[in-house]
Amino acid sequence: MCSLPDHALASLRRKKQAQPRDDDGGKNKPPASGAGSKREMNRSYKKKVFIKDSHTKEEFELKQYKVPELLGKKKGFAGGAVSSAKSGPFGDLAAWVESKGGKADGLAVGEVTPGRRGIFATRSFKKGETIFSIPHDSCILDEGLADASPVSAVWKMRQALETQVPVPSTHKVALYLIFNMVAGDGDWAEAGAMLPTRTDFETEGGPMLLWSSAEVAEVHCPALISKVENDHETLREVYDQVVGPVWTEESGRAGSSLHGVAPPSFADFELAVGVVTSRAYVGDESKGQGHLLIPLVDQCNHDNPSLVNTVKTMAPWGDFMVLAAFKIQKGDEILVTHGPLPNRQLLTQFGSVLPVDPKTLTDAAMPGSNSPLVDFMAALPADHDADAVEALCLKGALQRSRPGGPPVATQKIGPLLEEAAAALGLDYKKLLSDALETYPTLLEEDRALLEAPATPRQRLALDFRMAMKAKLQEEIGRV
Repeated sequence: MCSLPDHALASLRRKKQAQPRDDDGGKNKPPASGAGSKREMNRSYKKKVFIKDSHTKEEFELKQYKVPELLGKKKGFAGGAVSSAKSGPFGDLAAWVESKGGKADGLAVGEVTPGRRGIFATRSFKKGETIFSIPHDSCILDEGLADASPVSAVWKMRQALETQVPVPSTHKVALYLIFNMVAGDGDWAEAGAMLPTRTDFETEGGPMLLWSSAEVAEVHCPALISKVENDHETLREVYDQVVGPVWTEESGRAGSSLHGVAPPSFADFELAVGVVTSRAYVGDESKGQGHLLIPLVDQCNHDNPSLVNTVKTMAPWGDFMVLAAFKIQKGDEILVTHGPLPNRQLLTQFGSVLPVDPKTLTDAAMPGSNSPLVDFMAALPADHDADAVEALCLKGALQRSRPGGPPVATQKIGPLLEEAAAALGLDYKKLLSDALETYPTLLEEDRALLEAPATPRQRLALDFRMAMKAKLQEEIGRV
């Protein structure tokens, strides 16, 4: 097994024979996927394209970035309250993106809070101005490119071992990332150097996939704990039945695209999946862009859609673009959004929670999204009226697991669930009280813990469960 040391995901590399270089020094070498010619055609895109801010509904025109003739003379890297963008791994990464025809000037890494970094402006950006323009085919990793790469043999050859375990999109991108780090031609070294290590994730929180069982249990939410456990079981199944055996087989088979490339350890695979799930952006699955790992942009912190200062999209000519939603001053942090996601998903996938209204615990874009879950279906008698349940699903009072599917076992509290409980003969207030009693600690005990030393993950779990208990108590008082 090859092992990626904890201090840097990109530190272990197996150099391949040097690739032929073009007259431009290899900077514009077509990608292995064969997408280079399509990219050239896309560069001639003439139609006007606009992106709409999901919060303000304002439209911004996307403009193709033209690479300056003299990259070394570009302005915007003057030092400020943050470190120079031209120094260190971030500067190397920005220069690499620019060498591929992208835009990443006027930016630098700075510390937001102890142990938590962010991207800051080292100059002002006008409203609508392009902050990032990241070329897809030469800089971004996604499922489509993974499917066209040598590492795709891992999931394409799994039938030979008589296993039908599916490989999720995030796992494919993670394997493509590992392949680039250990067997690539060194072209992704700058991007790899900026990826988080396990230590980085522990410092910030990180996706719950990388938390220990004891850390996960601290959220005191059975539905959330079950989700994390299921995710880890899937990860282990994919590794044990697909990644480990197939990669090992292909590594020893002459003529294989993976011949001589040792498979990753489970720990390395787990870390890579954690990197992808916590940093990738969701795109167009029909184009093989269901999950996109985008250098530089993935260094930005996220916030509620109503609080960020950017808009972003994949332009039709093949660049992932981030624009200033309004004027950004020098020294401001560049903030993006993953969309109006509830804290339950943010904590699981990204290892973070956003502040919400202390009374309603809702986000305007998704009313009730941060409400606690109660084990509603288990409270129904065995002979409950199935037709009545279906009618409540159609009405929206009960949430389904999928379109046309059965209702989910745990339902969000609120007026709709109160209506469903009344229709099915359940005592809604007792349902809330029972849910509150399942927590092993009281809200008052949790508040006392705020003064005690805690790890970032303990604090995240504490913040999450306190919000859930506070809402349950408020709802009990309301009814």
